[in-house]
Amino acid sequence: MAKYFTIKDNDKLYKKIVADVNKIKDDQPYVKIGFPEENVESKTGASGLTVAQVATFHEFGTENIPERSFIRSAVAENRDKISKLIEGLKPSILQGSSLKALSIVGEYVQTLIKSKIQTGDSSWAELRPSTIRRKGSSKALIDTGQMLNSVRYVVKGKS
Repeated sequence: MAKYFTIKDNDKLYKKIVADVNKIKDDQPYVKIGFPEENVESKTGASGLTVAQVATFHEFGTENIPERSFIRSAVAENRDKISKLIEGLKPSILQGSSLKALSIVGEYVQTLIKSKIQTGDSSWAELRPSTIRRKGSSKALIDTGQMLNSVRYVVKGKS
């Protein structure tokens, strides 16, 4: 059972992301996008896991769950669009509206992540037949819709 919940970290990216998030100072303006602890949904059912935990298992993969990146891949596939958005927001930031600018970025990336969950990715491993029977669908990452509806962003810090 413990292996089921061990995140694969072959490229050490999970650990790097966690380390980078922990370096952020509370007074700096920043945006958290995905499943920030400030907005953690309730447990996902009988497992007792949070939505954020289940999302992490799917994003990075575990011993029993194949990696189905929907956060990193959504950002990577739209890196140029995100960069252009940020570039266009620089005047607002320079005028002291950094929190508003971060909200715009948060909303945009939140939409990209939700879209990725809804459309899926051809590179993702197919669901097992037993999973399809249980869910009644072959659509990965969507069962009850709780994870999809839990994607959020939170803007923190001082402008």
